Amino acid sequence: DNLGKSRNAFQAIQAREDAAHHAFILRSFLESVGRPPDIFISDQDPSVAYAVSTVFPTARHIICLHHMLGNIADHVRPHCRGEGGYERFLKLFWAAYRAVSPTEFERLWGTLVSEYPGARAYLDDHLYPIRRQ
Repeated sequence: DNLGKSRNAFQAIQAREDAAHHAFILRSFLESVGRPPDIFISDQDPSVAYAVSTVFPTARHIICLHHMLGNIADHVRPHCRGEGGYERFLKLFWAAYRAVSPTEFERLWGTLVSEYPGARAYLDDHLYPIRRQ
């Protein structure tokens, strides 16, 4: 909003969290407001991503940082023992996140995964594919 705060514009309770149910909810939203959102923010659920791309093909789908950081803490923190620990990981992660170019991002990402090889599978399989979101 104009005060720099996030606002929930729409919520739904669903029987299941699969692509078909997400798409139904998103189509219902679209019918009620008449146009798709410009931006859609969600967690990393692949069924949500699929539904958003199908129902709102013009919307920019981005990942909620709160959810992403929770997932990173769960999956990466156990691999951050030793020099600098998790705080160092976060410093490197945010440097890559804020990279000024794709080339710089790739360089910083390479540093991140090389310094935390135990977390490499999670980083490369779960975060790298959504780097543009």
